[in-house]
Amino acid sequence: MKIATEKTDYSILLKKTILQLMHQTLSVSACKIFAIDFRMLYGIGATVVNYLVIMLQFDLMADKLSDLKTASLSTADSSVTSPLNEKIQQPK
Repeated sequence: MKIATEKTDYSILLKKTILQLMHQTLSVSACKIFAIDFRMLYGIGATVVNYLVIMLQFDLMADKLSDLKTASLSTADSSVTSPLNEKIQQPK
């Protein structure tokens, strides 16, 4: 790293500070209870995606079941004819 300063004291202090910053890790914590890092963010993201996939599967299954129920009800209604309906529909 090239540092352009006229005073050597500032140059040495700046180099030490830069080296110290390079070797320190940045940590973010939630009230010093647990650290928030990329592993935790990845875990939260994976959990949310997993939950959404499961909810989507339940929704698709519910749609298929409702389609099957309406299809079975419509075929049952069309196959059953009442004698009362036959009498009304026949012209005299």
